[in-house]
Amino acid sequence: MFNKHRLISSAAILAISALAGVGLMTPASAAEKAPAAPVGSVANCQGEPLMMAYYRTWRDVTVPESANSNLPDKNVMSMDQIPKGVDVAMVFDAGATQDTAYWDTLRESYVPKLHKQGTRVVYTLWIDQFAKADVALNDEAYAQYAQWVMDTYVTPYGLDGIDVDVESYPKGDGLTRAIGIFNALGKLIGPRSGTDKLFIFDTNQTGSTPLFTAVSHNISYVLLQAYGRNIAGMQNTWNTFSDKINSCQFLIGFSFPEEQDRTNWNDAAGPFSKESFSTSRANDYALWQPEGGQKGGSFVYAIDRDGKAWNENTISPTKFKWTKEVIKTQDKDAHKNGN
Repeated sequence: MFNKHRLISSAAILAISALAGVGLMTPASAAEKAPAAPVGSVANCQGEPLMMAYYRTWRDVTVPESANSNLPDKNVMSMDQIPKGVDVAMVFDAGATQDTAYWDTLRESYVPKLHKQGTRVVYTLWIDQFAKADVALNDEAYAQYAQWVMDTYVTPYGLDGIDVDVESYPKGDGLTRAIGIFNALGKLIGPRSGTDKLFIFDTNQTGSTPLFTAVSHNISYVLLQAYGRNIAGMQNTWNTFSDKINSCQFLIGFSFPEEQDRTNWNDAAGPFSKESFSTSRANDYALWQPEGGQKGGSFVYAIDRDGKAWNENTISPTKFKWTKEVIKTQDKDAHKNGN
C-alpha cells in the first residue's frame, strides 16, 4: 500500500495541466514547482509504521530442544503464535532443523495462518552464501542461482520473499558474485521485479559499504541491527543510507536476550511493565525518527524470547507483551504526527 501523503492526486495533476493550457502556468514553471523525485523506492511503503520479527526455527515446538543448544527444556512455542500486528516474520534458521516436522508445518499450517492475520513471511539467508556460492562470474550464472534461491527457499513454502543478513564484508570475486546475485534476485523480488515479493537487506553495517552502494536499488527494506546502540548515534548511521533509500524503507531493530548468550544488549530485558518499557531502548527505537522523514518502522530479533531476562536460560511461553507495546507505541506516535 502506498502512503497517501506521498502521492500526488490525479485531480491535482489535471489542475496543473489545465493551468498550463490557459497560459497561467508554463511547462517550465510547472517543472520548477514539481517536487524532487524521492530517493529509493516507496513501492512497499505505507501509512502505518511496520513491525517485523525474527523467529528462530530451532525453538519451534516441531523441533527437538537439542537442535541448537544443550538446554533440557522442551520447546513450547509455535510460529503461528506470532501476534497480529507483526507485518513481516522472518524464518530465521540457524539450527539442526533439516529433518524435523517444522518445514512441512511451515508450508501447510504456519504460513496460511500468518497470511490470514496479515503477517507476511520471508526466509533469511546469509551474505556469505552469495559471496561463496559455486557460481561463475557472469550474468547467466547469477540468474540461474537467483532462480534456485526462489525454487528452494520461497516457492515451496508459499513465502513472500528473501531477507539477506549482511554482517561480513565480501571482497574481490566474492563481492562481485554477491552483487551479481543481488541484481539477479532483484528481477524476481523487490521493487524492480514488478511483483509483491519482498527483498530485505538486514545488517549491522553502515550504508556506505561497496555492497550496499551497488545493490540498494534492489531493496524493499533495510533493517539495521541496532542492538545495544545508543539512540543518540542513530541519525549519523541513517545519514549513510539516506542518499540511497527512502526513509520509509529504513527500520531499526532491537534484540531480546537469547538463552546462553554472552552478550547483554539490554534492549528489552525481563518481564514487561509500563515502567521498564518507558526507560528501555525498545521504546527509544519505536519513537526515533530520522531528520526530515519517517522511518519504516521497527523490528525485533528472537521474538520467542519476549519477556526473558539476560541469563534466564529456560524455555517458556510468551505473550509478546514487549512486541505488542512497540507496535502500539509507534502507531500512536505516527498518528500524533499526522502520518
